[in-house]
Amino acid sequence: MLGLLLASGVPVIKAIEITGEAIVNREYRLFLAEASEELIQGGSLSVALRKSSLFPPLMVHMIAVGEKGGELEAMLIKAGNAFEKEFEASITRSMALLEPLLILGMGLCVGTVVLAVLLPIFQLNQLIK
Repeated sequence: MLGLLLASGVPVIKAIEITGEAIVNREYRLFLAEASEELIQGGSLSVALRKSSLFPPLMVHMIAVGEKGGELEAMLIKAGNAFEKEFEASITRSMALLEPLLILGMGLCVGTVVLAVLLPIFQLNQLIK
């Protein structure tokens, strides 16, 4: 979001404030407010983000390269796309792992129901003999 705001011509500090207001997570919101204060005092965005463990080192490095090269908005968009692809890949892996577990769980439930129905029938058969 920050990259899109910067690409559309919004000043950096205002773009960080808007991004902070749009974020639901309180920790990110508070940290972006602190980063905004550091930018107002003349610091750089990459140095501000490096102080926190909330942001991955790859993203901080990409932002530092974007700042030095003068293409911060392009690097933010690239970083966003890269992390979005990584997130989608992890979701796909998780779902691929979850599917066999759900099938196994359903098999256990069906087996329990079958035993619950057949066990009394077998016990009745033993009583008759």
